[in-house]
This record gives sequence, C-alpha cells and structure tokens, in this order.
Amino acid sequence: MQNKFIPVLLAVLSSGCALDLLDNHGDNCNAEDTTLETLDASGLEKVSINTGQGFLRITGDTTTTTLTVEGRTCASHARYLDDTELRVSQQDKELFIDAILPDNAETKMDVTVTMPAGLWLEVTDGSGDVLIEYVQGDIYLRDNSGDIRSEHVTGNITLNDGSGNILVLDAIGDVTIENDGSGSIELRQIDGNVSIGSDGSGDISGRDISGDFFLGRDGSGAVNLWNIQGVVTLP
Repeated sequence: MQNKFIPVLLAVLSSGCALDLLDNHGDNCNAEDTTLETLDASGLEKVSINTGQGFLRITGDTTTTTLTVEGRTCASHARYLDDTELRVSQQDKELFIDAILPDNAETKMDVTVTMPAGLWLEVTDGSGDVLIEYVQGDIYLRDNSGDIRSEHVTGNITLNDGSGNILVLDAIGDVTIENDGSGSIELRQIDGNVSIGSDGSGDISGRDISGDFFLGRDGSGAVNLWNIQGVVTLP
C-alpha cells in the first residue's frame, strides 16, 4: 500500500475580504487565506472531498490529466487562520481533499476543484452551497445543509441531503436521491432513471426524463411531472 501525504499550507494575503462567495457572511471577513495546488491525476480512480462551512465548486475538464484544488478562507479574526488548513493526501489510487476549520461559525472556506474525466467522486459537505458541473464519472454526495446544483454530468448521481434545494440539470445516468430532509427538488433533462427514496418537505418537479420515475415517500409539497418516458411510481 502506498501512502502519500501532501501538506498544503495557507498564507495570509490581506485583511480585507475579496471573496465574492463569502461576502454574504456579513462583516465577519476580516482576514483571509488562499492556497492553490495542482496535482498529476494519472493513476487515480477516486477523489474524496470533505468540506465544512463554505461554497464548494467541482468542475470536470476533459482536456486535462491534472487536478487543481483551490481554497479561499474567510475569518472574523486572523487568529482563527492558525487552525485552518486545506489538506490534500493520497492513498493508493484515491485522493483525499479535506477542508479543516476551527469549530466556530466565524470561519468559512470556499473550495474549488477542477478534475479530469473518469474519476469516481465522493463528497461530504457540512454547510454551504455545492455546484458540480461537467463531471464525467459517478458521484456520491452527502450534504448537511445548503443548496445543491448539478449540471452537465455524465455518470450516476447519488445524493443524500439534509436541507436545501436540489437542482439536477442535463444528466446522462441514473439520479438517486436517497433522502431529502427539506427543500425543493427539480430534475430536468435526465437521460436515465430517477429514484427518490424519501422526501420530507418541499415541492418536487421532474421534466424530460427518459427512464422511470420512482418516489418512495413524500412528506409534504406538490409533485409535478412532465414528459416522463418510463414508469412513474408515486406513494
């Protein structure tokens, strides 16, 4: 077994806040860190990402064999940056990306990952919005809170969501939502089957789905479907 640890240290840039995605957090951005790491993805089969508070963006790129990780951190005080790290490590054919933050609500990290095609992606996200686009490979995402948006993905998508809206647009592959606590679900242009195990609250809409549509349990909210070519199963 090959174990490789790649430390990524963050450097303080300035005391002002230039992070567009973190400006929504009010006046708490008094100190920032940033880091950028580029890795050779040859030989990798899986990427595992673990993030906490902040925005997560994952973009697939079919023209490259490298993987790029960028982290931007915003904190209410510079002392919190000492406990902040974007850690990248590799074990065999799996790459791990971990956003490490102090246990407070005043530090957040935006993480941007650009990855080549053909990798299995597994994501665990604490809070904050998630955008996944142009990825070619299977995806498993477990999200505690925040909106999820997936666009132009080729591969099976599996989601487990606590709260926040879900939008899946232009997917080639099956879409499975194991559980959704609260928030709307919108699924459009899905070339595959759709399965929603359990939905707590919020409207569900599905449009232009080439396969079956299955909903196991629905707590509250309307269900609206258009142009479902397969079998529709509702509770």
